[in-house]
Amino acid sequence: MLLAPSYPCPRTIAKLKLYLISIFSIAAFNVKELVSSTWASPRNLTTALPFLST
Repeated sequence: MLLAPSYPCPRTIAKLKLYLISIFSIAAFNVKELVSSTWASPRNLTTALPFLST
């Protein structure tokens, strides 16, 4: 079993998957909120642009 140490633990893979899923869901929610707020009033787009550039 020489290949066993080269593979990461299934537990760490599961943790990484959960981490990535949570990051993507939070990012998608923030983008959706930003788009809906800017769609409601285009004036918010100018205030949101500095946050988008960072």
